Amino acid sequence: MTNLRHYPPIAVFHIPQCPTLGGNGTARHHDVARDDRPHHVDCSCFRLAMTTVAPFVIVEEGDDADHLYAPSQDRPADAARSLCRTCKGTHGSVDEERERIEVRLVPARPPEKAS
Repeated sequence: MTNLRHYPPIAVFHIPQCPTLGGNGTARHHDVARDDRPHHVDCSCFRLAMTTVAPFVIVEEGDDADHLYAPSQDRPADAARSLCRTCKGTHGSVDEERERIEVRLVPARPPEKAS
């Protein structure tokens, strides 16, 4: 059995020379960054590098704006639950602390009386 894990919100990978970032950010080895964020997306700046793989990347953290977990149909084999449609994360604790998940409770309707 594999260990299930939580995914953080989806991240964007940039090459260190990306004009969007203006030189801000810390470069990490691409393989290490990919291990931490397997469900990332690449910035269009990779076309500037003329390659799909750069030795070092800058990871732009995903948007964790306040929203409720909305499960999608996408669930990686090692994910604890389906990815959220909004942020592509699992809304669990990535740091192996207490698990949390935000949901909106819908009040139950009392059963309708038969006439």
